[in-house]
Amino acid sequence: MAIAPNPTLAYLTFLKFQIMKTIISVIAITITTLGAQAQINFSATDLPPAMYGCGDWITIDSSTNEQAILIGGETSNGAPNAAVRLLGQDNNLNWIVKHNFYLESEEPRSAFFYEDNYVYIAIVTLFQELKIFRALMDGNANFSEVYSSLDVGYTNATITAIDINDDGYEDFLFSGFPYTGQTPDVGLIQNNGNGTFSSASPPSNIPQANGGYYKSVYFDTSGRKHLIVVSDDVDAIFENEGNGVFTQAFLLENTPSRVHVTIIDLNNDGLNDISVTGPNDIDDSGMMLYKNLGNLNFQPFDATYTGLPNTYYGETEYEDIDNDGYIDAVVLGKLLDNTVVTKIYFGSDDFKFFGDEFILNNQNGNPISLSNGTVDLYDYNNDGMFDILLTGRTAITSEPESWLLTNTSTLSVNTFEENRFIIYPNPARDIISFKGIDAIKSITVFNQLGQKVLSAKNTQSLNVESLDAGMYLVQITDLKHVSIQKKIIKQ
Repeated sequence: MAIAPNPTLAYLTFLKFQIMKTIISVIAITITTLGAQAQINFSATDLPPAMYGCGDWITIDSSTNEQAILIGGETSNGAPNAAVRLLGQDNNLNWIVKHNFYLESEEPRSAFFYEDNYVYIAIVTLFQELKIFRALMDGNANFSEVYSSLDVGYTNATITAIDINDDGYEDFLFSGFPYTGQTPDVGLIQNNGNGTFSSASPPSNIPQANGGYYKSVYFDTSGRKHLIVVSDDVDAIFENEGNGVFTQAFLLENTPSRVHVTIIDLNNDGLNDISVTGPNDIDDSGMMLYKNLGNLNFQPFDATYTGLPNTYYGETEYEDIDNDGYIDAVVLGKLLDNTVVTKIYFGSDDFKFFGDEFILNNQNGNPISLSNGTVDLYDYNNDGMFDILLTGRTAITSEPESWLLTNTSTLSVNTFEENRFIIYPNPARDIISFKGIDAIKSITVFNQLGQKVLSAKNTQSLNVESLDAGMYLVQITDLKHVSIQKKIIKQ
């Protein structure tokens, strides 16, 4: 006699199988994660010391994508002056000073943009000084001073590049607390469009950012950069409606003070998300991530959810360090108990990061421990792996240090080939070129709505001059039908 199947037993058997499969999957994920972390290696290079300052990767050659390091700040504990220098590599790949930006004061803050094959760098310091320099992007880094003001000087300063008056040229917007003791205010240096700049009145509806941060960013297809303002008075995103009109569009929740703001597409959906680093004086909910939902709406995640530490007096920057498809976080700063951290937190999905962080070491194998500094990430040698630039104050001696950590990790062949592909210049105004792929079959450009706006075939360059300013996704397909996608910014 045939026995009828027992549905309860069948379900329990299925459930047991699912549980075992889940356990196996978790084990596999853990092994993969640990394996990826174990393969991460860096070669540390000691750079000229700097703290309380700036550290950025700057493109100095638009044809080769050659990178230089802008590094500035106090060169020793209690130094009366700051040094701001541009470092580049010589023929032996040693890092040397290519240009000195002579300034009179400490705590330099910088912003920069690219325009008509020139790079423009603005630096504001503590004691009544703001200067703008420019250089042709031919690799020589021959900077000349194109603007200088001794009437500007701010403590807790912030500066960003943004087209305020909608004339197609980036201006410099800055804020802070004047060292002479007046109330905090806002300043604007306007780009005249011919390589010169002049002081101008900023829009009255942009609030000051004393002790806070300005960050300009493309959030949509309007072609305009919007403005993030984090300050003692307001923490919000201001929509750039054009012609100097900015309106508050989204209020940031539980925003920290003494902050750093980072923009990164954390979930690869083509929309820029927001990271704000620094402790909240009310409830210590310092590290905040904001998921971009579109239309200038964001979903907040605090440190309890993300797994990132609440830090202050530092920065957090994001890129896929271990090339596993997830964005990782490089954290520099102090914890609320004054412990100093300089580590990588590996990313997963849903804006979460693993607790098993990766400690960054110097050339002697000792942990780097910095606060009051900067983090910047870039693949400066075009090998498909992101490298790390660090500046700051050491926890042990309180003296400044700067480090370049070149990523020497081992990648698979496919990952290596995909990640060494670059588009330059980026940002771009007209012609973009492609490096790292031999035979291009097709090029397709999509806007942030996923609409195809430009295409070409069998070419190693593309004219994007007709596109509106904003962020785009470029898809390249080679003759083997392998596709690579990269983001570009059209100026």
